[in-house]
Order: sequence, then C-alpha cells, then structure tokens
Amino acid sequence: MSRLFTDILRDLSGGRIVDELTEHLAEVAKAVEDTGKAGALKLTLKISPNGDGSATIEATVSATTPKPNFGKTLFFTDKDGGLHRRDPRQAEMFAAVNRASGVTDAVAGANA
Repeated sequence: MSRLFTDILRDLSGGRIVDELTEHLAEVAKAVEDTGKAGALKLTLKISPNGDGSATIEATVSATTPKPNFGKTLFFTDKDGGLHRRDPRQAEMFAAVNRASGVTDAVAGANA
C-alpha cells in the first residue's frame, strides 16, 4: 500500500511546505471573508526521476488572495493636468450668494 499523501506532504522540505500551506490558507480564508470574493491556494508537486530508482519532489506553493474593491472616484482635470473634485470649467451656482453671506469655499463644498 502507498503512503498517505498527507504523510509525504509532511516530509517535504522538513515540514516547511505544510507550514507554508497553513499560513497561506489562513490568509486566503481571511481575505475571502473580508472581501466576499473567491481566493485560491495552489500546491504544485514536480516529481523528477533520478535514474537510480529514486525521485526528487519539488514543491511550490502559491496563493491568490482576493483584493478589496475600493471603487472609483470621479475627478475633473484642468488645463495643467491637475485633478479636482469639482469641475474647474464650471462656475459655482451660488458663488455670489455665498460670498455675500460670508460662506467660504470649504463650507460651500461640504454642502455640495
């Protein structure tokens, strides 16, 4: 009977592969919970013959953790390439009223 896969896995790189898989699995699971998106954990075993009845196993671990979606933010550009939250080409609708009443741009912008 062949040895259990999990026993062989524990022997790879002195057990470091199991530690690496465990660490990545926790990272992926947390990111999946945080983002609500799918992730993946991949173990690749490359088995090469040595020609004398023995074989070498090279293990590679990779993880794909889902990234949070920060969404998009609209900015307007000016002629110099500056980015603004309000369109610099458009006059403010209540600018005269705000100036007359002493409302500053910061306050007016907060109410916009």
